[in-house]
Amino acid sequence: MGYQTVQNLGKRYILPSGILMSHRAYVSGLSGEIGGELDAIVELLKNHTEDLDKIAAKRVGITFEEYQTLIRDELWMTGEQAVSMNHADEIVLANCDTSLSGTYFETVRTFFGDFNLEFSKCPVVTGIISIRGANYAQQKQVREYYGNLSKYVTMER
Repeated sequence: MGYQTVQNLGKRYILPSGILMSHRAYVSGLSGEIGGELDAIVELLKNHTEDLDKIAAKRVGITFEEYQTLIRDELWMTGEQAVSMNHADEIVLANCDTSLSGTYFETVRTFFGDFNLEFSKCPVVTGIISIRGANYAQQKQVREYYGNLSKYVTMER
């Protein structure tokens, strides 16, 4: 439903690291009498899904049939591909305002000792900002254990 939500927005923004995916609708768990309420539910779902797919096709600038062909085996796009294929309008960098600025720490107990992990209060920044441990040797062990983690976070004494 994320893809359908995007297609029904005004401006369709995507992050540089964003992934957009569309696929055929899937339903499970239905029950009811054939020739009765089950038929009505299935008809409603088919009509609603077709309406959403027509909106998406129009928004992308292709025919309904072309859209159905694209999503038959799932359509996966990076942010750049989504823009170039007209499934998104613009790649943007998201920023949090001052009400979400700053960081907070969580202490994690590990085999290597206790570490303070620093996180951003901004929900757009989802990873660890820094790792602070009892000593640099322990941090070095964590860095080696987690491999390329040091590319993404700051290890501090």
